Amino acid sequence: MSRDTSKSTWHGTGQLPTMAAAAESAAAGDAAGTPSVAAGAARDMIGKSLTFDDDALCPLSTITVTVFCAKGLARMDVRGSSDPYCILKVGSKEYRTSVKKKCLEPEWNETFRFQITDDEQHGYLSVLVRDRDLISDDDNMGKLMIPVTKLTPEPWRAWHVLGRCSHKQTHVSGIIELAVSRSHVPTGVPVDDESERTVIPPTATAAGAV
Repeated sequence: MSRDTSKSTWHGTGQLPTMAAAAESAAAGDAAGTPSVAAGAARDMIGKSLTFDDDALCPLSTITVTVFCAKGLARMDVRGSSDPYCILKVGSKEYRTSVKKKCLEPEWNETFRFQITDDEQHGYLSVLVRDRDLISDDDNMGKLMIPVTKLTPEPWRAWHVLGRCSHKQTHVSGIIELAVSRSHVPTGVPVDDESERTVIPPTATAAGAV
């Protein structure tokens, strides 16, 4: 995703104040007619173009989503079953759970972590449940949207009713259990822009059930 580097700001002390002081030293040396080694180094420093890592300066958050299970999903196949999976999306980042074949009450127990920028913190976490179809296009089963601004560092575990994916969808059913949280990543901390996917052991899931 492209960024507007003109909006970059400097946080903390460091190279910029040092360069300003060096510039004053260089000017003073020139006025006295006795340029110092520091003044020469200052000219070299000032002559170099300044480049900033905009990603490092941009506030980041980590959204953690655990997809536990779903119940009461619609029958999408002619044999009365479905092959459900979930598509999770925040901004331009999109990740998928595994496909559970011939199942109307799937258990995924999969955790995903999104690294999002300040521009994406005013968007939505969308969870789309679809039915895998090997012959035709996959069918939409249900969807929910959660505002990112509503998320907190404390994991929010709850059941959510699936809604329609479009006005053309005449039938939707089912609920899905998620745990969602958002934590701030301090400026300057290296982060991996890739999603992290973790499969939770069944025993851990049972212990954490509410």
